[in-house]
Amino acid sequence: MGPAGALLLNAVLATYLNVYYTDVLNLTPMWGGMFLTIFPIVSKIIGAITFSFVGLEVFTGLILAAILLFVDVEKRIGKEQEEIKARREKA
Repeated sequence: MGPAGALLLNAVLATYLNVYYTDVLNLTPMWGGMFLTIFPIVSKIIGAITFSFVGLEVFTGLILAAILLFVDVEKRIGKEQEEIKARREKA
C-alpha cells in the first residue's frame, strides 16, 4: 500500500495545486497558458539535478559501506603493521 498510497496522495494534491494555480493565483493567462505546462517540467528538471548531487552521494556512500563490509582491513592490519615494521628494521 505504501507506494500506491503515495501515488494517490500525489495525484490528489496535484489536483488541488492545479486548482490553486488557476483559481486563486489566476495563472491561466500567464504566458498564454504555457506557465502551467512548463512549470512542472522545470520543477522535475530541478529535482533531477538536485538528486544527481544529493541522491547520488547517498547511493555511493551506501555502496562504499557495503564494500567495507566485505573488506577485512581490521582483521589484517596488525599483521601488515608487523610486516612493515620488520621491513623497516631490515633497511
